[in-house]
Amino acid sequence: MSRVVVVGAGIGGCFAALSAKNTDPDADVHLLAVKPDRYRYEPGTVDVLGSVPDEEKPVVRPTERIGALPAEHPYKLVGEEGVNRALDYLDDVLRYRGTDRNALAPTVTGGIRPTYRYPAAVAAGLVSSQRPMHIVGLESVTHLDAELAAERLDSALPFDVNASTVEFPVDSPETPPLEGFAQTLDENSDTTEGTPVREALARRVRPALDIEARVGFLPVLGLAAHDEIRTELNLGSRPTCSRFPSESRTSSVSAFENSCSTPSKRPVSN
Repeated sequence: MSRVVVVGAGIGGCFAALSAKNTDPDADVHLLAVKPDRYRYEPGTVDVLGSVPDEEKPVVRPTERIGALPAEHPYKLVGEEGVNRALDYLDDVLRYRGTDRNALAPTVTGGIRPTYRYPAAVAAGLVSSQRPMHIVGLESVTHLDAELAAERLDSALPFDVNASTVEFPVDSPETPPLEGFAQTLDENSDTTEGTPVREALARRVRPALDIEARVGFLPVLGLAAHDEIRTELNLGSRPTCSRFPSESRTSSVSAFENSCSTPSKRPVSN
């Protein structure tokens, strides 16, 4: 019997462990991880060759570039077929979005980065879709500045990006309070004024909205009832995006905008 030990429980580590067990059901697979808090701020996206040295623009079709990589590059060692096989497995396991092209996603600091697979919550916020956007910040989450992110995105993108910051309707004992807010929205408990918290949050957001086609929230829109919360916020026809990738890898959209991926309900394998 094979014995496999995987160190690290991010997306890569979890899929390495799942793949090992899937390949050999009799294998003894151990996944070693620090406490779950370590992964609380992971964006949940999967990147595949977003950029290559000596090129300013992001890579459009990642798997098509694998053959040109240096011989020692991990993707070159695995090969295009191996990368595609891994992506097919990911698509079978997760209900992620994506096509055969990179998409462009905003970051919490107002940067822009290419990503290949992303949760449905991220799809509505892709800057690959050139529709005006409004980002909502929360006063008690001081390390995530919605106005700064919107200002940087607005200066880099060919459409308007605005922002506002509101106070969440209830307090959370956690610091930072993101998970506490998400649990509160799941439960939809009443505020001290007797208003369901989802309705109270929507009332605080609506006055700042203008003609934006979509509204972006920090990752607080529920842990279990995410789709229900997005619908119940009822911010007109505006879809709500509830998470942003955490690091910026490029600050220029340029011609990549016209050839990148737009959201697909079904991932398309290469």
